[in-house]
Amino acid sequence: MSRSGRPFALLLAALSFACGKIDPGEEPTDLDGLEAPDAEGHCGDPAVSGAARVRVQRTRDISGNVEEAIVWVDAEGNVVGRSIDENDDGSIDFLSVTFLEYGATDDWTLSSEDIGADGTPDYVLGRDFDEDGRLVQERTDSNGDGTTDVTFTYAYADSGREISMEADWNGDGTSDSLSATSYDDLGGSLTTYDENLDGAPDRIITRGWLEERVWLEQADLGADGTIEEEIRTTYDEEGRVVEVDNHRSLSEEPTDNSTRYEYSATGELILESYDADGDGEAEWEKAYTYEDTGDEEVQTTMRYFGGTLVEVCTLTTHDRGQSLLACDSGPDEIEDVVITEVVCP
Repeated sequence: MSRSGRPFALLLAALSFACGKIDPGEEPTDLDGLEAPDAEGHCGDPAVSGAARVRVQRTRDISGNVEEAIVWVDAEGNVVGRSIDENDDGSIDFLSVTFLEYGATDDWTLSSEDIGADGTPDYVLGRDFDEDGRLVQERTDSNGDGTTDVTFTYAYADSGREISMEADWNGDGTSDSLSATSYDDLGGSLTTYDENLDGAPDRIITRGWLEERVWLEQADLGADGTIEEEIRTTYDEEGRVVEVDNHRSLSEEPTDNSTRYEYSATGELILESYDADGDGEAEWEKAYTYEDTGDEEVQTTMRYFGGTLVEVCTLTTHDRGQSLLACDSGPDEIEDVVITEVVCP
């Protein structure tokens, strides 16, 4: 299947796209300030919205400053363009356009990003795939000068259960480091990193099931048998994360912290608590409530520090693509951040 990148002119024409535009005099806390999609899910210019999904987001801070961001997404979910008006003066302060190209049999892809949309790529990423669709090489031109700066080369063995990656960090065609990963039948893995190609591992990362519902990640940062970092994730019977424990034993900054999650009988997250120092007491908590009115879904997040309410955020999502996030710190009944968004399919 042959595909080509989206025409540059289409994205430039879309800069004048009116979907989601809020009049500067309107209060952005009103969802009606954004143009809603019609019954068919379109808004603005049908030719543009049919060619790519468009997301328009406006953010207002407590000082009244407004920033507008527009994101274009193609039919496959790839972001192909971004524009930002940082001060709501109607002019574009940042514009990037991404072109995607594919091999005739999907055996390679090439993407380039033109920041400023001046017709010259500023970043180019090329990928090659084998006949099984696995990535075999990734090349990066980080400054758009036409020269490869970084190359990653992948090799597979044992039906993909063993993967190695050689990295050329300076574009001279010579490998500088090597990583190798092997997988077990349960999805666990062992990864070794040889940073200087001397044949000896410099770091070792292991991941796997410690118990039936406990996933363990460990990092031996010196490859000397000592575990300096550990992350333990516990799941409930429904496969939801209920606890994440982090331990870092480096002498200069030892750390123990944990995050716990609680769910309602219907599976919604209702409480998130964070213990920053591992003493068993949560310093931060987030409590969630939900309401579905039929046309809108409302999620309220209340954030507590030391048992004191410090912020209330309300996310309202309309069933036709509009959403509004308003946050009040203090709280003092003054909205500190308001984010209004509309998605045009």
